[in-house]
Amino acid sequence: MTTSAPFPSLAALENAAEFQPRHIGIDAADEAHMLSVIGEASRRALIDGIAKDIVDLTTEYGWTGGPYYTPAMSTALTDAVNRIVVEGADAKSELSAAQSTMQGMLDTLQ
Repeated sequence: MTTSAPFPSLAALENAAEFQPRHIGIDAADEAHMLSVIGEASRRALIDGIAKDIVDLTTEYGWTGGPYYTPAMSTALTDAVNRIVVEGADAKSELSAAQSTMQGMLDTLQ
């Protein structure tokens, strides 16, 4: 059985009003708010500061999969990185706490 209802137009399906903000990026006011929340003066300061530190730490120390790297360990590290990046938590103390958690888990495996 066929229907005689018209199909929506391409413009209606596209919904540019929702697509553009989601895919083109934030505006200047949103950027200023984000930077104020995380305590950075500018996007460049964010890129050159904590974001670079996280990339450098991950590049230098990284992590591997394997029998001794469990999902709980991944969660400990991911949560620490999120607190550093999103909340501006102290990187050294967060990573130290994650390392302590992970070491405790490793100690139970041996």
